[in-house]
Amino acid sequence: MKLTDEIRRFVADNYFELARKNGDQKVILLSGEVHDRMKLKNRMPAVCSVLRGSKLQDLCRFILIREIRMPTVEKDSSTNKFVYRIE
Repeated sequence: MKLTDEIRRFVADNYFELARKNGDQKVILLSGEVHDRMKLKNRMPAVCSVLRGSKLQDLCRFILIREIRMPTVEKDSSTNKFVYRIE
């Protein structure tokens, strides 16, 4: 299984399914938390790419409504927050 598929499955199982069970309408993910919980090393670009990607949204039936970055961050960082709402 490719790393992106592993990240996608981890996020779906550990965040979106839990949110759905709890009746949450919104999920906020911090890329650094996902990276750390998966015990990854130097894979932040892959994590951020999955979190902003359409495949994750299609799989989980949540829509990315906003990506929040620190003013000095151009793209991929452990501080990026991804805000989703249920479809």
